[in-house]
Amino acid sequence: MERWRRASPIKVAAGLHKIGSFDFREWASAHEVYEMATLGAARSGLMDAEVGSLEVGKAADIVLLDRTAWGFIPLHDPINQIAFSAASECVETVIVDGRVVMRDRKLARADETAIREEIIEAAERFRREACPDMSRGAAIVRPYLEAMHFETTGGTGLGLADESRRVRPS
Repeated sequence: MERWRRASPIKVAAGLHKIGSFDFREWASAHEVYEMATLGAARSGLMDAEVGSLEVGKAADIVLLDRTAWGFIPLHDPINQIAFSAASECVETVIVDGRVVMRDRKLARADETAIREEIIEAAERFRREACPDMSRGAAIVRPYLEAMHFETTGGTGLGLADESRRVRPS
């Protein structure tokens, strides 16, 4: 389910172009949106001579996808499937400016375990040190926020989970 909450920019762009019209002939295709995201982006930055397509002499960032991933089964239209079916778990290798930065789904230039441990430690420190102060600050403004909420919902208080904690505006 989580994969459907994370939409790629290509998927979002292809979907947004469908909102304005019920006439499918006016909709941007996945192929058009893919070109917008690659060569079109390079053109808009006046960099199409340097980037935006895989050509000799151009800088290239390349993402290699796993064709056996569910988003590509059965393989029919790879660009359409990249836009609408493939998710981040399809990414196998990433090459940035000629350097492999991810191989076999593992970061090549960083110690993922060390990074994860550092993040866990920082999150625990934040929870221990900052959260109590934030909770005290939130307690100060909560009555005002609840009063504002009641006023804007016409006194219904919809959305406040705990009935006993509601502050009724006077």
